[in-house]
Amino acid sequence: MKTIEQEPSTEAVLKPQEDYFFLFKNRIYSILESYSNVHRGSGQKSLITTRLYEHARKVTGAIMQINPRKQMVVFASPYSAAFIRQHFKEAITNEINSKDTGLALGVYAFALNKKTLKQATPPLAGGGTARLTHSEWVLWEKMPDIFETGTPAIINVIAFVVAWQMQQRYGKDIFRKNNNAPHVGLDIEDYPGLEGEELLDKLIDDMPGRYFSVPGKKGTQTYINLDNSASTPALLPVWETWCSASQAPEVQKQRIAAQTKEICAGFLNAPAEEYEIFFTANTTESINLAAQIINKQTAESAPGIILSSLLEHSSNDLPWRLQPNLKMLRLSCNEEGFIDTAELESTLKKYNVPDGNEKIQWVSITGASNVYGTVNNIPEICRLAHSHDAKVF
Repeated sequence: MKTIEQEPSTEAVLKPQEDYFFLFKNRIYSILESYSNVHRGSGQKSLITTRLYEHARKVTGAIMQINPRKQMVVFASPYSAAFIRQHFKEAITNEINSKDTGLALGVYAFALNKKTLKQATPPLAGGGTARLTHSEWVLWEKMPDIFETGTPAIINVIAFVVAWQMQQRYGKDIFRKNNNAPHVGLDIEDYPGLEGEELLDKLIDDMPGRYFSVPGKKGTQTYINLDNSASTPALLPVWETWCSASQAPEVQKQRIAAQTKEICAGFLNAPAEEYEIFFTANTTESINLAAQIINKQTAESAPGIILSSLLEHSSNDLPWRLQPNLKMLRLSCNEEGFIDTAELESTLKKYNVPDGNEKIQWVSITGASNVYGTVNNIPEICRLAHSHDAKVF
């Protein structure tokens, strides 16, 4: 079992002029090889990731010198960090972030007073924040999970802690390079001449952890990780580009972010003059952001209706519930786990009448159920929603 403190024997003889980032990179790559979803499942990779993530929490608590009986560590993205400061200001006893390491990791860590938060509810809700949900009530998760919305940026958090430990040992400037760093772009061609399935096969073959072995009945062997919904393994070109960009000057990092937005906009057919691209930590955070925007656009005097379904993951349920100007309705599903489009049509006809006070603004529906694996008829759902002046999320 690897730990965050585990280091190659070469580190003991490193000198000030040595490349500490090379050592850092090797340690994070070894974690990528065993990366899987955290707090979900009992597979080999899931167990490794979960233990590393929780160990990172303990190490961070030691860095911030907290009393584990009275305080806890909560990890956050820049977006969720703003909500923690806003809603739990009195509970914050310490805060550190990855900017202090000189690496672009996007991680914040808070030390929060447990007693102050005993009866708290999360300002951002969804995946990972609730143990059990009902249309009328929610049984929230225990601390600190209740405050870490959605799948955490697991690799970023572990990298954040590794960087802190290395800086404590070798100095705070070991990851800060001068502005003469080479230009980094997103036009890397690692696989010239390959496309389609041939390209995909090569990317998979080079994926970190592709030949990770686990014990089985027939001895040690490689295996297939089917849990890719929230934590797809990194592709090698992505990892290499990130390594190069991490030590680039700030102006280059901003240029890379802008170029990435252009690529996403092109893929989504969303021209820059009409649309803005936002990056979030996970799907749950994205839906919280969307729900807050829609809530602000809705007048208190005429609550908007979000039409969802009983198939939804909590990440597409709880964020809508938190909004005071929005009301939720839920479609049922048939015995095979599909949404009934006839029920959808009748519901839209009932509410979206010309003189109605409350109208269905959005139909917020899962494309593929994480419970049943059923894929809903999204083209037909879109056609029906649009024909009744509702938008689809």
